[in-house]
Amino acid sequence: AWGTYHGYGGPGEIRFVTGLTLHCRPTHISSSALGSPIQGTSWQFAISDEIQDTIGENGDLDGDIEARLRSAVGGRSKRFCTATAKDSSKFRDWKGKKISSSDWVIERMPYFANWAVWPEHWETMRRNLSEREFKRRCLALDLPPESAVYPAWDREKNLIEVPEVGARDVTAQVLKQYGNNISMLVGHDPGTRQDCSILLKAYQFPRERFHRWVVVDEVTTKGTSEKHAQTLLEVLQQKHGVNFPGPYEKKALIRCDPYGDSANKTDKSIYITFKLAGFDMRSAQYDSKGRGRGVIHREARIEMVNRLLCSATGERRLFVARGADGFPVARKLIHSFESSERDYAGKAENVKKGQDDLTHWTAALGYALWPTEKIHRVTPE
Repeated sequence: AWGTYHGYGGPGEIRFVTGLTLHCRPTHISSSALGSPIQGTSWQFAISDEIQDTIGENGDLDGDIEARLRSAVGGRSKRFCTATAKDSSKFRDWKGKKISSSDWVIERMPYFANWAVWPEHWETMRRNLSEREFKRRCLALDLPPESAVYPAWDREKNLIEVPEVGARDVTAQVLKQYGNNISMLVGHDPGTRQDCSILLKAYQFPRERFHRWVVVDEVTTKGTSEKHAQTLLEVLQQKHGVNFPGPYEKKALIRCDPYGDSANKTDKSIYITFKLAGFDMRSAQYDSKGRGRGVIHREARIEMVNRLLCSATGERRLFVARGADGFPVARKLIHSFESSERDYAGKAENVKKGQDDLTHWTAALGYALWPTEKIHRVTPE
């Protein structure tokens, strides 16, 4: 009595007696070559079920849905999306962008708000799921992996706007012991498949005794170290106004993986390549003889980064900035924060180096901060 269903051999559509037609469309994108499954349609509103699975590697169907909402009266379209918290940086980026807009709000629906399910079902889930899975599936909480290498990272607290009012750029003061006019700290991790650099600045707010580090950019390239150095120089000069020739120009200080002679150590030629490009590159750790061959223990570096993200007292001193588009300026770094997990033996960064390696960006960050933020000594009262 309400309408008729027309299948057409696929999801089809429902035509209501009121004149409204409800299109049913799949959201799976097999590959980017096949294009969007919703091309050529115009909608007044859209309802998306399990939207977290629409944000995939082969394409972003969400953008296609937005484009299809062109039939709404006065351009005021409406969307309703259901989602289950997903361990995906791509989905978290999407959610963060949406909720930063005035067009969107997020409502959490914990299990006790669902009147349509028997209470005994939730008790069964509580008994048979881990505490984490129960919180994720039943309390609608967005949680990091259970074996996360960086559990101190919290996207809602460590992802911020770049301070423009009320904060002083104190990068030069914090790094003055290493030279004059240093206004950018860079951590670099050379790799076999790709090289990456993390760019940071230090800020201090009124009445605070400490400074905060903010990641303001990241640079990732494939190819030679010479190519990466050139790309990094262009980014620093064109986007940040840093590292132009001249003794009074603002400079960048680069900290790199300590060098060595073994096959698994960074070759000193990397340092020479960057110096030829006009950079001041130094080792992140020196040995007892003053050579850049020092050792940075992996767990100590990870511990330092976690402490800066959130200390035991709840103090946060390390952040990632949002860009003008609302998205993080260092998406690969955040993906590394949110996706890095320890193996079954509890070891971190214990995977084979390759195309899917997540360690480059967090390692580069650690190299940048190690000389100034590692625990050197106990300060007397």
